[in-house]
Amino acid sequence: MIALGWIFFALEKTWGSVWPRWLVAGIGLVLIYGIFRRFFARRKIQHAKKWDWPQFGYEVLFSAFMLGIANFIGVAVRFLVDRGYARILTEPLSWSTLGTIAWQFAVYFVLFDIYFYFLHRLMHTKALFWVHKVHHRSKVPDPLTAFSFHPIEGLLTGGFVPLMVFFFDLHVYAIVIANLYGVINSVLVHSGHEIFPRWWYRKSVSKWYLSPMFHDRHHIRWRHNFGAFTTIWDRLFGTMHPDFVSDYQALHERVAATREPEPTIAAPTTQ
Repeated sequence: MIALGWIFFALEKTWGSVWPRWLVAGIGLVLIYGIFRRFFARRKIQHAKKWDWPQFGYEVLFSAFMLGIANFIGVAVRFLVDRGYARILTEPLSWSTLGTIAWQFAVYFVLFDIYFYFLHRLMHTKALFWVHKVHHRSKVPDPLTAFSFHPIEGLLTGGFVPLMVFFFDLHVYAIVIANLYGVINSVLVHSGHEIFPRWWYRKSVSKWYLSPMFHDRHHIRWRHNFGAFTTIWDRLFGTMHPDFVSDYQALHERVAATREPEPTIAAPTTQ
């Protein structure tokens, strides 16, 4: 009975962290496999013979564990604030506040992108891959894969938030927006479907921002494509797969080949 009580206590404390992220993943699943299934079917990156229910159950279990870690991250942030080691700004919205939120989000974006890249590469070393292999159990990613991690990896990834709060006086809305962006981006890149346009990696600006196929390829080719938000660090450190751009173009050629032909309208006849 005591053990059962602890289980219910843990569920109560973790549910508040789990359900919003599961909601985003659930919306992704409904859009991809329900409402817009015809659109997404042509854009599926890896074609599995059938839905992998064992993988999905595995993802539910570990995403619950990992997302529960968010409570510990929240406690760490509260500890820093209560002890005076950090300050979270709560000024009401104004033009000046919006400017503060914008530059803080930009700083968060860049620093987390760097932090995640090197942490991700560290997770692929022999010393730590036993932790990261929980995530790589999902060979064909789906939206819930975004949160299927070992709790230790969840702590290391989520530990970025207390670090940011410690070094910067972040506005509460900057924290909320950055975390919401991170959740949506993670679900997108793990969606298993490429929705970015054919020209994405040919343009001088867009090529620096990674698309779903970029990370999907990492689940196949583990030694490449480690980035979180951008392709910058993979390009800079030589870990972007050399054939990725051609693979991306091949995917879009396949999409174009399976597109339904436009209906033809007969030309009017002259009397």
